[in-house]
Amino acid sequence: MKRNFLLTTTMAITLALGACGDSSKPATQTPAPAATSSNVVMGSGDTCRFAWSHYTGWEPVYMMQSEGIAERMGAKYNVNITISPPMDYVESLTQFAAGTFDFVTSTGMDALTIPAAGGTVTDYIVAGDFSNGNDAIVVIDPAGSIQSVADLKGKEVILVEGSVSDFMLSKALDDYGLSGSDVVRKNTSDADIGSILATASDGTVAVTWNPIVLQTLEARKNDGARSVFDSSQTPGLIMDGILANDGATEACRYAVTAAWYEAVSLIPQSRSANADPAAYERMARFASGNAANSVELFDAQLGTTRMFYTPMDGISVMESQQLKDNMEFIREFAAGSGLIDSADVVGVSFPDGSVQGGSNVKLRFTSKYMNGVR
Repeated sequence: MKRNFLLTTTMAITLALGACGDSSKPATQTPAPAATSSNVVMGSGDTCRFAWSHYTGWEPVYMMQSEGIAERMGAKYNVNITISPPMDYVESLTQFAAGTFDFVTSTGMDALTIPAAGGTVTDYIVAGDFSNGNDAIVVIDPAGSIQSVADLKGKEVILVEGSVSDFMLSKALDDYGLSGSDVVRKNTSDADIGSILATASDGTVAVTWNPIVLQTLEARKNDGARSVFDSSQTPGLIMDGILANDGATEACRYAVTAAWYEAVSLIPQSRSANADPAAYERMARFASGNAANSVELFDAQLGTTRMFYTPMDGISVMESQQLKDNMEFIREFAAGSGLIDSADVVGVSFPDGSVQGGSNVKLRFTSKYMNGVR
């Protein structure tokens, strides 16, 4: 279930305190008009409680606070955006599901298997990025006997079971005409897999994510370390973004969405007129624990992350057939792995009103708020 986060120190990022209201929304979402000065959805001092964890695609949350964006958007929409310190990923989702937070960063798979499967009505309001090489099947193979996924048959594969690594392995095996029973999964923790790869013997196969992938390929290159499959071969399958629960008011949803897109526009790679290299460096240093080469490290990870820098980028993904196809695969994987009781136990709806998994809709993909701030 767990998405990677960068190792770093944490800091408290709290902008305001207040009370949070309720809103109810139909499963079918319709695009909202652009939030111009004449049609901004105004709040009543609502508090918008946002939890996040470290991962390349989510680090712009830091700039929402450090550059005063959350405060400005809070004033624009008459809400108070409060942002947690970076949290343990699963803990952030657990607290979101419990109602402690109104917004949280999450993968598409984990949105289904944690809050939605637990009964929390969950709206996926921002498509932030998808892994475009951040996740990979890595081999330590100086003999060159493992050239592709097809060569994994009968091999032991080290990974965090139930994670996006497990999920990507299943998709890779499926693409090569293999099944889960064709490999032997060996479970480990996200905290240990990096050290395992650092000393792994010849013939080791592991599925993991950045920065561990990049570190292993560099440190073990003389030992035949290479990737035989990565997430760039499964476009959009591992999607990351922002969730809102039923307690998040409309004004909070628009404010958080607007703040997110202003923050990502500061990244130089966005090619936005707002790009701010100094703000980007502050973010990169925070993400890396103030490493001397923090910008270079972050650049490398951003190179394997397909960021959606504008609302229109996010809308095109949220309204795509590809998202539906990927969620169908996710539902089947989650059921087959025991993460949910069955593929149809949780209904999933999409911006065009279509539904997967029956009438018990708990996960709703919506382009409404991205449309509203574009």
